[in-house]
Amino acid sequence: MLVNQAAERMFGYDAEELLGQPFENLLASSSQIEDPFFSEQSRIELAGKQTTIEQHLTGRRKDSTEFPIDISLHRIESEQDELVLENIIDATERQRAELARANQSAIERLMLVGQLSGGVAHEIRTPLSVIRNDMDASEVVGELRQRAPSVAILIVTAYADMNHTLAAIRQGIDDYLVKPVEPETLRSRLTSLAEFYRVKRQIRITQQRLVQSERLAAIGQMVTGLAHESRNALQRARSCLDLLELDLQGQSEQLDMTQRIREALGELQRNYEEVRNYAAPIVLQLKPVDCVQILQRAFQDLKEEFPSSQHRLVVHNSSTPVLMQADEFRLLQVFRNILENAMVASNNDSAIEAYFRNRVIDGRNFQEIVFQDSGEGMDESTLSQLFEPFYTTKQSGTGLGMAICKRIIESHGGRIVANSVKDKGSTIALMLPLHCR
Repeated sequence: MLVNQAAERMFGYDAEELLGQPFENLLASSSQIEDPFFSEQSRIELAGKQTTIEQHLTGRRKDSTEFPIDISLHRIESEQDELVLENIIDATERQRAELARANQSAIERLMLVGQLSGGVAHEIRTPLSVIRNDMDASEVVGELRQRAPSVAILIVTAYADMNHTLAAIRQGIDDYLVKPVEPETLRSRLTSLAEFYRVKRQIRITQQRLVQSERLAAIGQMVTGLAHESRNALQRARSCLDLLELDLQGQSEQLDMTQRIREALGELQRNYEEVRNYAAPIVLQLKPVDCVQILQRAFQDLKEEFPSSQHRLVVHNSSTPVLMQADEFRLLQVFRNILENAMVASNNDSAIEAYFRNRVIDGRNFQEIVFQDSGEGMDESTLSQLFEPFYTTKQSGTGLGMAICKRIIESHGGRIVANSVKDKGSTIALMLPLHCR
């Protein structure tokens, strides 16, 4: 058995300890079953019959700890001997992500049920009703339905006017009462109608969310399958590059080409991961964070990534730390995306401005963060599709950056909006609650 440095780090052995040892030493006892896969000669024969063989097993480190691994086999033809290249990947994060997605899916279903129940039990606002006694009901129902299709209509009528009431019922009123009407009866009927419309509205919102969840699930399944099939091809390409670079030692021009190929493969892998992350449920790790500090860190990361950039970040109204409860990694992801877009849209030596303001909405404390650049701005078509998945005006990328930002902000209970004036720049405004519910 021959190994590389990655295998040494993964299993905790030095290369000298593994050279010449059987592959089975790296597997947990639970994985060492009587299967042709564990015979070296059988693995060579299997790899020769199929392009790729995959197994999901349990590895064992030098310290006897066990962890999940994914193994794929690729046959390498050699004049001296028959070899099998075995790519081993630590599957811990993959299994953890799959478990998190399953848990989050269950949590989201419970949240939808809870929100629906909460809407029914919430204090009733001003009843959505129309009471007219200066004209017959059938004359106004049609116009009311056109102007306010979601408003509840309750008619108070007399026995002498029942024909008009029946006509109004056919036109779609919700309920009626016959005079004389006791105040308590009217109040009870209006409360019932208000609750009915509240539940109806909440069901519509829930259905929209379920449709969105189904779309995301479909995207996730598609990308997972695509990534699964493509991962083996990418691994083979990287393995071939490793072998090719050994033959090209000292040939700088050819090694530069292999490095560019490796970078292209990395970009392809990142595109797969970006689409998969968009479709995956967002699980927040909430803790007290300083938004200004995260913003400055995001800008510094971008400056290191683009060393030729001369952009400046100017932060306003933040003499003290801006503390809130949020997911630090997710906020960093949002800030990086917004800042990178502003840098691409603006002149190289221009300033990107960020404003922090405290807001109180419906008795809750919010932090408003507004980003302003001086770039070319966006036309109405681009602005209207800015948060749509897979929409992009760039030559590279998946068009998911701002769509992911929107999902992250909304998962915090906030909202994100954009405004732009052509040739004068764009504004991105975030409204985040100081305490997530």
